[in-house]
Amino acid sequence: MNKAIDLSSANVSTRWRYVKRNLLDMGIGSVEKFETDAHRAIQSILQRGIDEEFSAFIKASRYERNKMREAYRKGT
Repeated sequence: MNKAIDLSSANVSTRWRYVKRNLLDMGIGSVEKFETDAHRAIQSILQRGIDEEFSAFIKASRYERNKMREAYRKGT
């Protein structure tokens, strides 16, 4: 039984207030530090996915030279 997720701005902000309150209740401490750490973790996960997808697309890993390579990275 799947329930639809409401991602409207009003609902997300309300849910985020609950998360902050629960973090403080659990003794996590600084909500800002938690937000920063969560942002870094999400960014890292997304970047790894992008890098893997790009490597599969060009058929070579970063700095790898081979005859099967179909494109080049730009360095950024």
